[in-house]
Amino acid sequence: MGIAKSLTADEILDQVVLVGERMRTEDRTVRNIVFMGMGEPFHNEESVYEAVTALLSPEMFHHPAGPHPHFPLSAFPMLWSAAHGVFPEVNLGALSLHSVRQGRFAKKLIPLAAKYSLDDLRAAVAKINQIQNKTAMIEYLMLAGVNDSAEDARDLATWLTGLNVHVNLIPYKPN
Repeated sequence: MGIAKSLTADEILDQVVLVGERMRTEDRTVRNIVFMGMGEPFHNEESVYEAVTALLSPEMFHHPAGPHPHFPLSAFPMLWSAAHGVFPEVNLGALSLHSVRQGRFAKKLIPLAAKYSLDDLRAAVAKINQIQNKTAMIEYLMLAGVNDSAEDARDLATWLTGLNVHVNLIPYKPN
């Protein structure tokens, strides 16, 4: 569908406020904030970082991260940042990884991923495992004839060896 526009940090935070208001009418509270399913946060890294900073801030939203996955994020920059000490309390909710072959991964399936090599990405997942001591979720969209062969499965298994991950294989359904 393409990108219509990138949300500002204020627009992202407005979504949290509106959902919180609606949930209060049901005597519930916001417990988890997920940055996924609304486009790739990698396209809007600065606003996502600003929003997460506000959500964690005691002076603003004070949505404590703590030991529970209150901020599951699906984004390369969050993975990268958490692995390098920025927002280490933020849980990597899911990483979209649709191939472990750099050319296919970065050029064909996730063009924006060309910024990071698969070796760097694997190192970041390993670091997240070490920092957070929990299983990372890998989302793998299986596209017939593109990344669903036995060789693709072997390559993926090899790439994941030694990592604490759960792989969610998603069969592609065009309708």
